[in-house]
Amino acid sequence: IRSDQLALQVAAPERAGATEPITFAATERGAGGKTVVTVPIEERIERAVERAARWIRLRKTPNPDKRVALLYYNNPPGKGNISASYLNVPGTLAAIMRRLEREGYRAGPNFRDQAALLKMLQRSGRNIEEWAPGELESMVEAGQITLVSVEQYRQWARRLPEEFRRSVERAWGPPEKSTLMTIRARGGKPYFVVPGLRLGNIFLGPQPLRSSFAKAAASQHDTTLPPPHSYVAAYLWLREQFRADAIVHVGRHGTHEFLPGKNTGQAGSDAAEAIVGDVPVPYIYIIDGGGESMTARRRGAATIVGHLTPLLAPAGTQQQLRPLREALEQYAKTKAEAPELAAQYESAARAEILRQKLDSQLKIDFDAAKFDDVAARVEEFLDETESSAIPLGVHSFGAMPRAELQVEALAEFLRGGLQDADSRFRNAPYAQWAAELAEGRTPSPDARWPVGLQDKAAAQLAAGRAWLDNLRASPAAELDAIVRVLRGEYLASGPSGDPLRSPASLPSGRNLHDFDPSLIPTKAACALGRKLADDLLARVRRQTGEDAKKVSMVLWYGETIRHQGALECQALHLMGVEPRWNARGVADDLRLIPEAELGRPRVDVVVTIAGIYRDGFPDKALLLDR
Repeated sequence: IRSDQLALQVAAPERAGATEPITFAATERGAGGKTVVTVPIEERIERAVERAARWIRLRKTPNPDKRVALLYYNNPPGKGNISASYLNVPGTLAAIMRRLEREGYRAGPNFRDQAALLKMLQRSGRNIEEWAPGELESMVEAGQITLVSVEQYRQWARRLPEEFRRSVERAWGPPEKSTLMTIRARGGKPYFVVPGLRLGNIFLGPQPLRSSFAKAAASQHDTTLPPPHSYVAAYLWLREQFRADAIVHVGRHGTHEFLPGKNTGQAGSDAAEAIVGDVPVPYIYIIDGGGESMTARRRGAATIVGHLTPLLAPAGTQQQLRPLREALEQYAKTKAEAPELAAQYESAARAEILRQKLDSQLKIDFDAAKFDDVAARVEEFLDETESSAIPLGVHSFGAMPRAELQVEALAEFLRGGLQDADSRFRNAPYAQWAAELAEGRTPSPDARWPVGLQDKAAAQLAAGRAWLDNLRASPAAELDAIVRVLRGEYLASGPSGDPLRSPASLPSGRNLHDFDPSLIPTKAACALGRKLADDLLARVRRQTGEDAKKVSMVLWYGETIRHQGALECQALHLMGVEPRWNARGVADDLRLIPEAELGRPRVDVVVTIAGIYRDGFPDKALLLDR
């Protein structure tokens, strides 16, 4: 698919919740190159039908009869690396198993808690590398391990595209010579090892090793090295022997979506598609996954189920910086009334600045600068450091964050939307406001503030209440979403992003797309828009000898996605106004540029938009109309 077609043909359908993009036809030039004809791609049409049929089958199969594989990341291998990006994997698996059992799935014998499940996975559900001789054999002897003979693997592999099979053998040799996750039985007969737990109709296991340990770091995102035979054998076992109705990838991120092949519109011989075939692939993914979650959707045929990020809170004063902060605070308090005491605090602060080497980091020259200027610069640095957000632990899928963490994160959200708007907001009682909102009360802005600031604070408090409601709705939405996808039902889409900067990413439990409309126009796009406006005015002046008075523009949904609002900013600059962005990067206000600063007459702009633009960007239409 041409890059200029991605926005309209792939990204726009993704925002509507479409998944698994399949290129089933292409345009070609006819005889003489004058006509364009659409040519169907038969193999792709068949695959589209097969995939649709598998989703229908998933929907019609009763839950007790469904077979579901849950694959987690364990690469590089080891007992201590059952993990994912900011996700408690054992707790997540336990929560999903409990929910599936309530939904009627055959989930095998009950396990008490995530600690018991983790112990089981560490015993039988981990990858083992070649540098641990005898360890793989010991795990197999302990039981509950699946073995796939090379003969069986070859039978299954015959049905894979020949081009893909040959690429694997070119890279790794014949399967009989495999060493990765492979054991030799008596007589030297090779078997591929598929670790994991079989609990009723649910299989829990690690995603197969992408390569040997020596190549693990380099090959994780390698889109040229085919997967080894053991990797292919594990997925084929899930398809052919276990007969999985769905293969669920748990947590950012695995390696399947980074296998060799096209970035969008894969062919049947591309590795990621050849391995999973027509099996549905739900993927539990962190909601700030951005472009990587799109890789999973487009290269891995994934239906994303977004999960919460860890909540964030201000870092606060770091212990090693506390003496410096206290010395500067006492200096400020005493310099007017007790200069001699203030001199002692100044000396202590200087010593701390030198000890922490902040003079070098902040380029402070004690000989050339007054200490009050030094103190102001260091305090600014301390404020920035203390207000930086840090993650509060990891998330467990379907679990509600603790109440105190909700309040801390809400305070950070309130602060992010206000503190840069006016200096009076810097010391606002964000923690108090957050606590009141969490208790269901309505905080009141400071009555001494001007009306405009009170209105801005009230709007942010209302946004904070909605943010908290969506946060609290997320855990249940996550578990509901994975159940819905495993029923073969539609899952609504939602933008990816950090919840503090992109509140539209909440609630979680939606099929992620990589675009938050509220972040358009971006600052970079507006810089381009101003240049486009200036170039247009200069061209009109050259061609007509007069300044432009009226300009007509047409805005298209797909184009706005591509240029991120450059044309909207062009229109605004022609009119002599510019966007104002809040701390989350949202252009939520406009500034009228004074005529003396603008240096030219304002231009009237008539903007024509289509219905899809109006529905997709209602806030942009209102911004332009303002």
